[in-house]
Amino acid sequence: MTVGKASQNGVAVQVENLSVSYHEVSALNKVSFSVQQGQKIGILGPNGAGKSSLIKAIMGLTNYHGKVKIFGKTVNESRSQIAYVPQQSNIDLTFPLSVEETVMMGRYPYLPKIKSPTKHDKEIVYHCIKQVGLTDKKTRQIGELSGGERQRMFLARALAQKARLFFLDEPFTGIDFTSEKMISNLLAELSEQGKTLFVVHHDLKRARQYFDYVILLNQNLIAAGKTEEVLQPHYLTEAYQGEAVIMQTDSEGGDQKNKDFLVVSG
Repeated sequence: MTVGKASQNGVAVQVENLSVSYHEVSALNKVSFSVQQGQKIGILGPNGAGKSSLIKAIMGLTNYHGKVKIFGKTVNESRSQIAYVPQQSNIDLTFPLSVEETVMMGRYPYLPKIKSPTKHDKEIVYHCIKQVGLTDKKTRQIGELSGGERQRMFLARALAQKARLFFLDEPFTGIDFTSEKMISNLLAELSEQGKTLFVVHHDLKRARQYFDYVILLNQNLIAAGKTEEVLQPHYLTEAYQGEAVIMQTDSEGGDQKNKDFLVVSG
């Protein structure tokens, strides 16, 4: 299944019959899709649907069966083009790194072995920290930051890598409104620059605001396509194994009706 119209930029990621198991328990079953470059793609589904497993498999961080191509190459050949923003729950907050040192890690793929960062690397890191509004906290240890600030820091690290493909695992979870708005705007800018974004997400109501396209999972691929085409009651019912109810809500101006979906597990 192809996500998005064909474009002159070509295919960013192609996945064929991808399956993932942990201790003989299936997490994903023969998932296939391809996405075009420059898309903001939301990966949605209930808990245990295989959302995080999908992005980890594409990045080569977990074993899988099937085929994955990134910009027409293998994962190993494309590794320097991949940036990852992990779930906050997977972060060791006691690790003795500052914001600046953490963001500099994004430059490591470009540094010769046993060589210090160049002036150019430091300028890139400074610019990325400024982009996410953390200039005044660049010397802070990562455990001293709020949840939203940490998420912005890890996005700055991804920006410093100058990657073409970004994977973000629940970036909007447990953050303040300011951080949510800043991250959302940065993701929109990256998409406009032709970067491809995969974002694991759980909030169906926000999905329409954030993503052009959606991959809906429940261990199997339920649907993949434009957000409005995928967020339909029959797909949501199948994915969440419950009833999908359409709710009408007023837009901010009050002159337009928007469709919101409430999924009630059955």
